[in-house]
Amino acid sequence: MNHIERFYATIRHQKVDYPASWLGIPDKAALPALYQYFGVDNMIALKAKINDDIFPVEMPYHSPTSNAIYAAFDFAKKKHGLPDERSLTAPGFFEDYSDPADVDKFDWPDPEKYIDPALCRKVVDEVPEGYAVMGVVWSA
Repeated sequence: MNHIERFYATIRHQKVDYPASWLGIPDKAALPALYQYFGVDNMIALKAKINDDIFPVEMPYHSPTSNAIYAAFDFAKKKHGLPDERSLTAPGFFEDYSDPADVDKFDWPDPEKYIDPALCRKVVDEVPEGYAVMGVVWSA
């Protein structure tokens, strides 16, 4: 099985040679140790070395407050921008609200302003051939 066949068979609960694997998106601070351990010097080589099946593609997002889609929604109660204050478990914007209508009080970003479809296609096109491509969109 190749990476794409294995990925689709895994999510369809079909017979596979082994379940599809995904390294994920390691923290940048972890990369030097991962590269050293596996004897590689870049992410593409690491994924090949561990026979990873999935290639995550982060959506290009560029706004005045963030250059990462996972930080597009700044739900933090304190706007310091520290990573610990941006986690989903940190005190957040909605913490003191109980009425669902209060969702409109949040300053929601306009995706059309900050996401360029052509740039999205470009990052997908740059994925090495043979991987199952997975768009990564989340907010922390």
